[in-house]
Amino acid sequence: MSDRRLGIPDIEQRVDDIRAVMDAVGSERVALIGTSDGGTMSALFAATYPERCWALVRWSSMPRYHFAPDYRGGVTEDEVRETEACLTKHPWGDSEWLHELAKWLAPAASTLAHRAIEDLYMAVAGAESFRACFERENHAMDIRAVLPAFPTLNADTRQIAVRLRDKLTPTLSKIECEMIRLALRDNGGKVDAAARALGISRKGLYLKRQRLGL
Repeated sequence: MSDRRLGIPDIEQRVDDIRAVMDAVGSERVALIGTSDGGTMSALFAATYPERCWALVRWSSMPRYHFAPDYRGGVTEDEVRETEACLTKHPWGDSEWLHELAKWLAPAASTLAHRAIEDLYMAVAGAESFRACFERENHAMDIRAVLPAFPTLNADTRQIAVRLRDKLTPTLSKIECEMIRLALRDNGGKVDAAARALGISRKGLYLKRQRLGL
């Protein structure tokens, strides 16, 4: 098992943590649900131990964080610096920033639930130095090499996926528009604050508004 007292675990260590916990509780197979770096870690676990994972759900996750010539869906260095600049505007543990983070993670949750999320984030993240090191480790993740291990869509399922995408896209766009409107309203029209509440950079918010016609 990894131990934060000995350093920040890399993705392979975190994958082994899942296996160790499963062994400890006697679980032979699991369904994994992971978001952000948790989704990347879960995907690597499923590819490494396919016999021990019967289902995988990844949300807001990517195989690689940074932009590369052969991976144009990644985050650029400018976007990374912009995000870090937004984070440094608030001192570590700032209640306003934590509340914005909690609202972004669970917009429909109650105030009590938001406070619980804030407390959990600080308990897990610990000191700011630990968070910064953890983020650097996450930014180094790249699991594109294991993606071929996952089954590909055949012609029939691909058609179903395309039809489902076409049906969902308008609905998802409406949800995005409403979230952006609410973030701007709740933050007095201030774009920087709205972007932080949404968990994206100012440039990212600008691009979303441009794409959605807002």
